Amino acid sequence: MKVGQNSFVNLEYQLRIDNDTIYPPDGEPEEISICMGRGGMPLGLESALMDMEEDEIKVINLNPQQAFGEIKDQLIYEVSREEFDPAVELRPGLIFEATNEQGKPSKFYIRELKPETVVIDFNHPLAGKELEVVINIRQVREATKEDLARLYGPRAAEKWETSN
Repeated sequence: MKVGQNSFVNLEYQLRIDNDTIYPPDGEPEEISICMGRGGMPLGLESALMDMEEDEIKVINLNPQQAFGEIKDQLIYEVSREEFDPAVELRPGLIFEATNEQGKPSKFYIRELKPETVVIDFNHPLAGKELEVVINIRQVREATKEDLARLYGPRAAEKWETSN
């Protein structure tokens, strides 16, 4: 079976970021499962996966627009260190979750530490980066309501029911 719009896909991947950093850092591929067409990955990557088959390996190069977008300066803030729990050892790259104005969770990471402030960034950590992604398709099958509930929560499964 080929990867299509409503496929459940189990894959292994490795990233090379800006022709330099490799992820995962140990060099071993990471395994994930997704349901195609449900916003589980960048559109450029999802497009490149279409029509791949089990055990197929592909190297995909993505510019920032195809991957996680360009860095948006309006999503970078400088806040007082007092905004953070003093028991937490702050360091660049540390990821936190906050609640936005609509009451929805939103992740941010520490971009920079200054003596009195912390620069936080709500952009995806890979925004603005060129990516080389090595994909190995391990399994492809039709997605089920249960797959959606397990991967994306009960609301995704409810939406799937109404759209099929």
